[in-house]
Amino acid sequence: MADEWEDESLVVIELTGAKDLQLLKADTIEAQILGPDTERPVMMVNGSTYAGRYEDSLGSCLIFQEKDVPVSSTKSGFISQKPSTNLELVCHSDKKLVLQPAFLLEKASAGTETSGIKAGESSVDEDGAGVPVDSEK
Repeated sequence: MADEWEDESLVVIELTGAKDLQLLKADTIEAQILGPDTERPVMMVNGSTYAGRYEDSLGSCLIFQEKDVPVSSTKSGFISQKPSTNLELVCHSDKKLVLQPAFLLEKASAGTETSGIKAGESSVDEDGAGVPVDSEK
């Protein structure tokens, strides 16, 4: 049997949009990222689609992992303090993935023309991912 291995990456993600607060309040978060190594990654989070670009962050982003600290006890066996958590630095990054809500559009069939896009609707970029149109344009 061939050696099997998985590649694991940590990514700092900045979500923008109206659904962000609802997303963070969810009991469980299911996420899938498509094309993480591309110029325009797409991410699906709990059924919502986001598209974005990598940008330089202001300063460094530090990523920590929570580690449980063993509870110390006295000679009598009573716990002397509440269990606490300790943070361990996992890595740091100078880049972040900035994601905005994206709206996927069905590709037009050959020979049909599409009308212009109204403010608040979506535009399709060169990668085929829908992106919000700036309503001020």
